[in-house]
Amino acid sequence: MFGGGKAKKRKGGKGNGQGDGMTGRGNIGGMYSGVQARGVMSTLQMGLEALDPTPFVQLFNNVNGTAEKLWKESGAGSAEELAGKLSPWCIGPHKKIAALVGCFTQGVVESNHDIAKAHNLMLTAVKNLNQYLGDCSSDNCEKPSWMVEMLGPILNRTRRIAYLYEQQEGKRGKRMDEVTSALQTSLSKLGSDRTPNIADSKKRGMVTLCNNLSKAAFHTNNMGVIKPSMQMLSREIEKSSKDGTKSPLDLTTQGQRVTHLFYSGRVSMLEQRFNEAEEDLKAAFKLCHTSYRKNQIRILVFLVTVKLVQGKFPSSELLAEYGLTAIFQPLVEAIQVGNTHQFDKAIEDNASFFAKLGIYVILHRARMMCFLNLTRRVHYCLVSLKPGDATFSSRVKMAQLTAAYETANNGKTISPDEIECALVCLIANGQIKGYISRQHQTVVLSKGNPFPGCNTFTGVKEI
Repeated sequence: MFGGGKAKKRKGGKGNGQGDGMTGRGNIGGMYSGVQARGVMSTLQMGLEALDPTPFVQLFNNVNGTAEKLWKESGAGSAEELAGKLSPWCIGPHKKIAALVGCFTQGVVESNHDIAKAHNLMLTAVKNLNQYLGDCSSDNCEKPSWMVEMLGPILNRTRRIAYLYEQQEGKRGKRMDEVTSALQTSLSKLGSDRTPNIADSKKRGMVTLCNNLSKAAFHTNNMGVIKPSMQMLSREIEKSSKDGTKSPLDLTTQGQRVTHLFYSGRVSMLEQRFNEAEEDLKAAFKLCHTSYRKNQIRILVFLVTVKLVQGKFPSSELLAEYGLTAIFQPLVEAIQVGNTHQFDKAIEDNASFFAKLGIYVILHRARMMCFLNLTRRVHYCLVSLKPGDATFSSRVKMAQLTAAYETANNGKTISPDEIECALVCLIANGQIKGYISRQHQTVVLSKGNPFPGCNTFTGVKEI
């Protein structure tokens, strides 16, 4: 039975089956290099017999129009007809491979002229994939994880077609939600694998699946489906760490690790866990290959946002290196001098950019940093007036803060209540250590470290 025992040796050897997690493309060498000479169907049969995903990855990525070639070669008129031609060698636990290939191949062909039909075919393909994930196990297959490399190209194509369908309909969310629902089932199938060795387990595909689920959920703003998937993956990573074994994150590609860290950081940012978000985004930025500059810039935008909310500033050199000066430098300058009006203008000038990335509301939290820096500046002025007198410098009058605000904001006035409200928030968030004495209209700062966590980040090495 194909896939049930050791692979038969064939002339020319077999490809290595190793793929890139971002593109899903493997080395299409060896016995799979002559697809046109042998025919796509026979090449797929050889791959299934050897439990080598390489020819299937080539098909699902539609490398050199492989899907169209298969459709033409088979002479099929429907997904069911193509599946019927493949089913004689898709036996045992691999029965659903024929249905999966049939639906996917017709979906690719139909996407050129009937996107609605293509979308439905892709959903059916994912449902067949889910059934295959459930049927194929260590009890009936020598290597149940062999199909993990296929997940990326299948799910990427499915999301892409759903996105195009939504554009055609002029409605955002409905079609991608259908994909999200199917991916949740896929994740549960992967997570239920009980194969002891993680290298041979379908759990290796959890990172790829979580990443695709995150992309679909962020597209529809359906954040409720991301956290359970992240928690499931985190449990597997923690379990592997305790056991001293490799986790699904260790066994995936660098591209998939970067994607996971990026979305993990974004989720933490939305939940206002800014320290965790900073660590994940920083790790993603460092791990992202320099040849993927657009990805680096995208990660850096969120990392700078998280830093600003915490009162930390990027250097002008760093912003210039990645072309972000016009976006963030006005915000940095406004926060540093405590000019809330300049800050508000800088936000509105780039409102569409911030809103598109989902950071418009979060960046408004950085407005509090204007008041934090005003308080710091007044405190340092008091320190310079009477060096060594900690009691004097730790008492900041509300009138002094009001005057400092009017100076920083070019004479624009502010009520003491608004300043007090900002200070209360900063104290509650732990960004100022002290308390407000309303009786004396004074902010009493800690004599030790009144502004914990306020520092800067100046370059790539520090990120």
